[in-house]
Order: sequence, then C-alpha cells, then structure tokens
Amino acid sequence: MAQKRQRRFSEKETPSQQTTVIAEGMRVTGRLKGTGNVIISGELDSDCEINGSVTLTDTGRCKGTIRATDVMIAGNLNGDVLAEGRIEVSRSALVKGSLAGANIAVAEGAVIEGGMQTTSGIGMQQIEEIEVT
Repeated sequence: MAQKRQRRFSEKETPSQQTTVIAEGMRVTGRLKGTGNVIISGELDSDCEINGSVTLTDTGRCKGTIRATDVMIAGNLNGDVLAEGRIEVSRSALVKGSLAGANIAVAEGAVIEGGMQTTSGIGMQQIEEIEVT
C-alpha cells in the first residue's frame, strides 16, 4: 500500500536561479532548453529540457516531453516526464504519458494515463494537498 504523506504543492526555488514564466494566455512553440526554473500557466507546444524545476500550473497545458530536475504538474500534459529528482502530480492534473523520476507523489483525484517508474527505489507516494491561505 502506498504511504500517505501531507505535502504542499509548491516549487522549491534556489535564489541563484532565474524563473521563466509562460503566462496564462501565452503560447510558446519550439524547443525550450536552459537552466533555471520554469512556470507554465499558458501553453507550451514543444519538448522542454530544463536544468531546474518545471511547474505546470492548473491553467497550464503542455504537449511534449519534459526533462527537468524536479517537475510539478497541476495542469494538462500530453507527453512524458523524465525527472532527476521528484515528480509531484496535483489532484487537478491530467497526464497522458509516462512519468519517471527518483520520487513520484500523486494526489488523490489526479488522472494519469500512462506508466510510472521510480528510480530511487522508494516507490510511489500518495500525497494529500494542503490549501494555503
């Protein structure tokens, strides 16, 4: 049985890293590659290779493979995720693709149409989201 832990869906940010935001209402096509953190609230129609964290917010849509250090998904993803670290999937997420990362945490209510593989040996974790007010 999956271990249940409380976790806040949030991004861990290193002060030395820049954050790139694809705002709601924006659409980006073409390959996205670089270092830093990326927050996607709009649409990304391409592969994404980031040395840092990628956050797909609940309004975000991504069509392509995401390769990053850590990945948090709350929106719609049509593609695979390959993370060196953790993958967090929020209850509002719809994922059509496979997830592979050191740790994978999935909130109750999330929809994942694909396989999941942990690379750390810990196994999949179930999370209960905490509302921040």
